[in-house]
Amino acid sequence: MTQRLNSGNRLWSTRVNIKLSKLSCTDFEQYIFVAGFGNTAGSMDSVNNPNPDLSSYPSVVLDGDQAVLQFKTAAAAAAFYNQAQARYKQCTAFTEPDPADNTQLELTLRSLSTTTVSKNKAFQVNQLVDFAAVPALSFYANTAVVLAGANVYTIDDVNGTNDPIPASLLGKLINRVQALYQHH
Repeated sequence: MTQRLNSGNRLWSTRVNIKLSKLSCTDFEQYIFVAGFGNTAGSMDSVNNPNPDLSSYPSVVLDGDQAVLQFKTAAAAAAFYNQAQARYKQCTAFTEPDPADNTQLELTLRSLSTTTVSKNKAFQVNQLVDFAAVPALSFYANTAVVLAGANVYTIDDVNGTNDPIPASLLGKLINRVQALYQHH
């Protein structure tokens, strides 16, 4: 199942309506927002594996997302990026609803590390995800966030391995988005 969201064909106000520091860890982690952070535009694609083959564990991928938030200035994008990194650091352990089976899942921060992607500032997050429906298997939420000029890019997945999101995948997303508009 695939879901797409975008902020539309007009630029949004740079007024901040959603403050990361005010979101619960569940809302911060569970929802992907394309507008409201003072960004002028946003877009995301989400893929959910409706029938995961658990016999292929740990190679099974449960879901994944890619998103971009475009800000008016690089400084505004950097502020959002820094707030997102701080929020991940604060959300070390919490539970959230598992919509697939109407139970709970627990997320525990395992690591948060800084890196670069194509010379852009980035961080990688790895969380342990315990599903009440499959207690015998461990899953991981792997998230990468990249600050590139006035854009913030995010790719995440939930699967049976704790591998970081590949820099090459992030680079492809950045190149595709930046090819859509001319730089001044």
